[in-house]
Amino acid sequence: MTEAEHIEFSDALEWGKRLHKAGVLEEAAEAYAGILARDPAQSEAALLLGSIELQQERAVEACGHLAVAIVGLESPEAAQVGFCQALETMPASQRQMVLADIAGLEPIFTAADRVCAYIRTLRILQEDDAALALTESVLQLSPSAAEVWRLRALLLVDRGNLRDAVLAFEAALVGSPDNCETLIAYSATLVRMARAEESLAPARHAVELCLESENPEIRRMVLLQYLSCQMEVNRIDDAVIFLKDINERALHLPETWAVLARSLHQAGRQRAAEAVAGEGRERFREYLELEWLHCVYALAPLYGSTVEIEESRTRYGSRLKALSDHLQRADDYSRERARRLSSELTPYLLPYQYGEDDKSLQEIYGSMLNCLSDRPTLAEGRKRRMDGRIVVAFVSGFVWRHTNWRMKRGWLKYLDRERFYVTCLHLGERQDEMTAEIRGYVDEFHHVPSDYEGAVAVLDAMSPDVVFYPEVGMSGLAQRLASGRFAPVQCCAIGHPVTTGLATMDYFISGDLVEPEGSIAHYSERLVTLPGISFPYMPSLLPDAALRRDIFGLPDKATLYLCLQTPQKYLPAHDDLYPRIAKEVPNALFLFLQGGSRIFDMRILRERLIGAFRRAGLDPERYVRFLPHLNRQEYQALNAIGDIFLDTPGWSGGNTTLEALYQGLPVVTMRGSKMRACVSAGMLSLIGVEETIAENDDGFVALAVRLAVDRQWRDKINGRISAGRAALETDMRSITALESFLEGAVAQSR
Repeated sequence: MTEAEHIEFSDALEWGKRLHKAGVLEEAAEAYAGILARDPAQSEAALLLGSIELQQERAVEACGHLAVAIVGLESPEAAQVGFCQALETMPASQRQMVLADIAGLEPIFTAADRVCAYIRTLRILQEDDAALALTESVLQLSPSAAEVWRLRALLLVDRGNLRDAVLAFEAALVGSPDNCETLIAYSATLVRMARAEESLAPARHAVELCLESENPEIRRMVLLQYLSCQMEVNRIDDAVIFLKDINERALHLPETWAVLARSLHQAGRQRAAEAVAGEGRERFREYLELEWLHCVYALAPLYGSTVEIEESRTRYGSRLKALSDHLQRADDYSRERARRLSSELTPYLLPYQYGEDDKSLQEIYGSMLNCLSDRPTLAEGRKRRMDGRIVVAFVSGFVWRHTNWRMKRGWLKYLDRERFYVTCLHLGERQDEMTAEIRGYVDEFHHVPSDYEGAVAVLDAMSPDVVFYPEVGMSGLAQRLASGRFAPVQCCAIGHPVTTGLATMDYFISGDLVEPEGSIAHYSERLVTLPGISFPYMPSLLPDAALRRDIFGLPDKATLYLCLQTPQKYLPAHDDLYPRIAKEVPNALFLFLQGGSRIFDMRILRERLIGAFRRAGLDPERYVRFLPHLNRQEYQALNAIGDIFLDTPGWSGGNTTLEALYQGLPVVTMRGSKMRACVSAGMLSLIGVEETIAENDDGFVALAVRLAVDRQWRDKINGRISAGRAALETDMRSITALESFLEGAVAQSR
């Protein structure tokens, strides 16, 4: 372009802008069109013309011009937003035609250095076919275009084509070996392909590079990916050593403090994790992640004493209030960071302290999340199904052989399909044979792993009448979704047996046999008690492995007390129950399991039990045995060879109790003041075997002793369990009541 032509273009563009500003849109559009007739790649004119066309609801023309603007502007955000708005107004068939026409605009959409912003826009719109086709045509002309290869790899990951995605990432790294974003995406994809060992090298290389990056989000993502890789290969101690070194080399970067604290937490070094988060918070007072970590790391999985629990609870309460206050005055950038953190961090361990004020603390946390939510109200334009069925969306991060779905998948199977359209959103990464089973029960299944925006898009498209969260508080992503409003009726259930504290959670679904008297006061939601334990159980037993005691190194003549709950359920206040039983049953052997995660510092529980037995004048080596983490078949076999199942006072078993009952084991449990202490008691009541339900510590000990010394009574109890446990499967009153409740709640919301 000559200097004279450039001046002429500038004058024409300036004239068009003046007309545009004055509201003379037709003449402004003519001016912009004249410029584009001479130079179709003039991006600013394309943006301005496209914005007028969008305003005039001329979506097809707007898309063409805004696409030109996307590939030409250095800051294409406004053009991307307009393009998305225009394209989303079109039916699917028209969208494909428009995208095909745009892709044919050469050379604008074949230049590798210009087309990447447009490919990113197509990916946001989930127009993967068009985006992949475009990357292919661009790479034919520019086979070494690293960023195009990276985008192609990400699109292939979205498609689930991990093998080809890895090849595309490797091609991208040939041209740009030090690109941190490519390295961490490549590493994460290798992890998903069960190639975790290979994922470490690119992750570690990215860590070394990211320390020089000026982008804090890149630094954080890289460090978290490295930690994730080391956890996959079960080398968390190596991660701690490396991240300590990185922290010492980069004390000025808050991300190194935060990820070091996370690694210490995963290694079971809770007090060290809390200390690092606290020191980092003192250095970086406005860095929300360190303050949030410092808050939730006041809660530990295991405690050495009741005093520790009380001190922990006090620290958590004061820090939670401070965090909530901080978020009230935070700027928009900090609030957006906090939204992402709400998808990662939860007060999951709070109810394991079995405190009296969970509701008040949960309401502070829930109010904080509600204030952060980007979806505080129901979206407009929702549609009902033409067939009149109520759409129920079950949303969970654990749709696999997790204890929650081993117990409660009957909800999905048995809801009346003539009245309900049942869907399931799986938010977690893991899938197994139970995922496939559940997929077969529902009308619609979506797997959106670790993807908040994807889950929002699915829920918006689905327009559910009810969103049902079985276990809010266990999954950060489910917690964040639950803090918004995606259906007129939203409810949670006993998968995580504590109130959510969320104003957006309307109902808490429980069972009349598992709720103690006065429990309505424990919930911020409206409590709905279904008959029985709230669900029909669907056993998933394995073939009998016929393993003997000697396989586990256990003596034949011992009375085996199975203490098989997850470690955080064992509270210091109940340690003396076991030596009290042992004093009356000399051949007693209490079997505990090692935690299935490094997050549990099992030395704490061991030392507590050792101390309890020694204070009672008993040798702990004689009475206490910790078994390694067992596979499913070994666990079932252990139930089969055990004598008595001891529930945990304060937080009773769920699936563990059911599996014990299905092996004919007598279960000794103790009712408590909270629902989470009454679940096993509810199961025993349902099958008509209430004799082994204790009301206090003395009763618990007496029942455990009698079952050991009175073999005739134990056999009688075992027989009644075997005769009555079918009620756990066949009691469909909970399904009938759930259906009636859902219909009533939806009718009331309309």
